[in-house]
Amino acid sequence: MADFLEQIATFLTSLGTWGYLVIALIVFTETIIGVGQFIPGSVFLALVGFLCYLQAFDVGATGAIVFVFHYVGEQINYLLGARKGRSFFSDQALVLKTSLLDAVEAQLKRWGPIYFIICQFSGVLRPMLSFLAGAARYSKLRFALWMLPACAIWTGVHLGAGFLLGAGWRQAGGYIEDFSLLLAVTLLSVALAIWGTKTAVALGALAGRLIEQTGSQIIASTFYQQCRQRQPKFFHFL
Repeated sequence: MADFLEQIATFLTSLGTWGYLVIALIVFTETIIGVGQFIPGSVFLALVGFLCYLQAFDVGATGAIVFVFHYVGEQINYLLGARKGRSFFSDQALVLKTSLLDAVEAQLKRWGPIYFIICQFSGVLRPMLSFLAGAARYSKLRFALWMLPACAIWTGVHLGAGFLLGAGWRQAGGYIEDFSLLLAVTLLSVALAIWGTKTAVALGALAGRLIEQTGSQIIASTFYQQCRQRQPKFFHFL
């Protein structure tokens, strides 16, 4: 991987001004759902930040390009979700149930801005969240507005890590990737814990209703009434 990245660095530097276009295309591709999950975007941007540190690229121009193409990619994820996302969900589905999408919609209405910013640092969840926001019919205007600071923070952290740490860009990219994985696992664990708690409460309530119904049927049965008439003191004690 290190040799491959070194080759990318040499290639980008040799392109001169055209290197900005390659950076833009990679950032855009890294953002799109279904593709970006397989591209080590954090390490790549740390490398780009390092090249800015070496003055191979202008840090201001690079930051603007990365921000714009990342932002456009997020908007495309949202539009894909808005147009095609709901077709993946149904009441009969095993996992992708309509109720899950309704839950996502409720959470985004309440905590959307926080989710958009936090999930920027999870390469797995970031494009999925934008896609789900579109599928859940989250406000297009609010999504577009909140993505501005989210993408700005994402750009600054990733490029800044490589730029400020200089030759330590590999470690910077690795730390960001590790944090991304930890964040994804944490958020998924919390979501599963909440789902498990709600499911346990629902099952408990269902069991309570079944016990109550069964008890009512037993009390209403002829056998129970006969036993009660034969042993009134015992049933009075119960």
